[in-house]
Amino acid sequence: MGTRITDRLIAALSPADKIVEVYDSQVKGFCLILRPSGVMSFAYRYRNADGKKQAFTLGKYGVITAVQARHLAELKSAEVKIGTDVQAEKKAQKARAEQARQQTLKVFFDELYKPYLLAHLKSGDQIAQLLETKFVHTWADKSLMGLDSRLITSWRNEQIQHKPQTRHR
Repeated sequence: MGTRITDRLIAALSPADKIVEVYDSQVKGFCLILRPSGVMSFAYRYRNADGKKQAFTLGKYGVITAVQARHLAELKSAEVKIGTDVQAEKKAQKARAEQARQQTLKVFFDELYKPYLLAHLKSGDQIAQLLETKFVHTWADKSLMGLDSRLITSWRNEQIQHKPQTRHR
């Protein structure tokens, strides 16, 4: 029979020479992982639809309490029961966030366009510097999908209005 994971139980634990897992008696798959370094974290262990063992880290002890971790484990358990692979979903969410980050103007310019300019044009460094100063600096975190003709036209009109007037001689 398992033990109910509580803050009192956790306070009584001490690190061992190897990783120790303490499973909760109330929530199947909910466990406390105690590392030899003394770091403790909560996890939810389950099997996905293919029967493969999976682990979902809920958080470190001290950042979250045993009660909070148990609640998260119950939520993850409910998701698994309806067929969600919570670990695969977490990985997919991270991949979507990274993809969104990579689709900003700054990342596109720094990782793709600027190297192209430098490799293929004699004046690539001058063009890159001009583009960086005029455009990339202004819209660095803007999504590439958000750059449209309306935005560029409005920016251009603003540049024209703020351009210093010169006298014709």
